[in-house]
Amino acid sequence: DALDEGWPLEAARRAVTVLRGEPRVQPGRPVTVISFEGTAIDNAAASGGRSRGEELPSLSSALRRRGWKSEVMRVPLEPAADDVDLLLEHVPRLGDREFVVVTRDAHLFPRQRDAVARILALAPDALVVSARSPYDAALWPEAKRVVCIYGSQPISLEGCADVLAGRAAAAGTLPVRLSADAAVR
Repeated sequence: DALDEGWPLEAARRAVTVLRGEPRVQPGRPVTVISFEGTAIDNAAASGGRSRGEELPSLSSALRRRGWKSEVMRVPLEPAADDVDLLLEHVPRLGDREFVVVTRDAHLFPRQRDAVARILALAPDALVVSARSPYDAALWPEAKRVVCIYGSQPISLEGCADVLAGRAAAAGTLPVRLSADAAVR
């Protein structure tokens, strides 16, 4: 029934945990989501597992459904230096917009961790969304805005989008204690 269908989304909204700063994106301001994603997703798309017009689930598409102008830049979990350089060339050219960086297990991928640090140097107000492990949140003490969502499934991204769009309050609490030395370096 309808009540049961709403519970997963409500749980995803309540899981969003704000560690630092303002989680909401500004109404009317375009958003670029820089999403670190695995090759399994890329391979599924390349093998024709999805119709050509169907977009992979993303925080960007979830924000668009909530009225934001948003685009996604997908980056491998462990990006090559050339990919990061190219990405960083684009960031300043995009103009006045919000940047949301979705990390996935950056504590396990040193090049992802370094890429996020370089993005934050160019866009210091970017919102970092730690999508899987909360340990990513301790990796960038310079980040002014950090949230954890504990999963990268579509429902987790939808719950996060509701918080970013101001439709729900972030009510999550960290399930672990984070310190700067808790993350694998």
